[in-house]
Amino acid sequence: MQNRLREVRYRTNLTLSSASRLLGINSDTLAKYERGEREPRLKTWQKLANFWKVSVPYLQGLDQEWYQAECLECGKVFRILSKEADEVNCCPFCKKFYLSISKAN
Repeated sequence: MQNRLREVRYRTNLTLSSASRLLGINSDTLAKYERGEREPRLKTWQKLANFWKVSVPYLQGLDQEWYQAECLECGKVFRILSKEADEVNCCPFCKKFYLSISKAN
């Protein structure tokens, strides 16, 4: 499973060099972390997670956030990954759904 380092860096509009400067990590090392060519130590994972205000498991790609969605056409309720929100249909006839604010268990 791939980590989310590049994803969170892009979300905060940081270049590799600016992120490495702010984190105090060599840009080549950070690039290798992002590509999965090198594994950060636990202390470094925690530093990265604190910087981006996320959990270590989320940053490592281990913790996925599930949400509850409700189809506006038929009323069916189902679980969905937030990043899939624009791509899901509950059935071939239903095109619209509502993504709730609360996380699903």
